[in-house]
Amino acid sequence: MQIAKLSTPIARLPFLRHISLNPFSTSSTMCDYKFRLRNKLPINPNAYGPLTDGPDFSYLDSNKPAPPGKGQLKRLLKNQQLAKTVLKLNAEIQFAIDAEKRLQLEAQQETQKILDAKLKPKGDALISQRSRKVK
Repeated sequence: MQIAKLSTPIARLPFLRHISLNPFSTSSTMCDYKFRLRNKLPINPNAYGPLTDGPDFSYLDSNKPAPPGKGQLKRLLKNQQLAKTVLKLNAEIQFAIDAEKRLQLEAQQETQKILDAKLKPKGDALISQRSRKVK
């Protein structure tokens, strides 16, 4: 154990041995995490942005674009898959909306068909009903 060989007060006290001698702490990470959540930024600063999305280099002598990097190609494929998924789910939602409208229309037509098939008034009832409509 190297900690026991040290002559610092931390090494002499057994209950303080878990304290790290590392100058970096996780508290700054937590502050950054809270700051990013509060300002609606991505938790990983390297997830996207001008430094991540842009090319690694460009040619100075011509307007020829630089070849895409591995990360760019990976993100491009991921975005294409995401777009396909969104379009597929959007089509499913539109199908469900159209099916619901069609079912409502069919139910309304069925109700109207039942009402039209009911017995009609005959004789004196029909004559009195017609005379009321004329007035």
